[in-house]
Amino acid sequence: MSVAADRTAEATSLATFELYETSWLMKSAVERQFTILGEALVRVRDLELPIYGRFPDAAKIIGLRNIIVHGYDAVDPRVLWSIVEER
Repeated sequence: MSVAADRTAEATSLATFELYETSWLMKSAVERQFTILGEALVRVRDLELPIYGRFPDAAKIIGLRNIIVHGYDAVDPRVLWSIVEER
């Protein structure tokens, strides 16, 4: 999870929303790392419930992963970018 978070930060460190929104490559990179984060939390939930409980937004992160994977055509780039900037 830490590596995925670091990779997201690295990929977007010099980017603006305008660049992110128009770059399929950057969007793909961010979506992939968010998917990895969500999937990792699914596995933590299934295998180490006490550790899972230490992540207050775990269910939201898993939900985001599900939207990216299953509802990719409805992903709002503004939502993902706000997560990049704020989290």
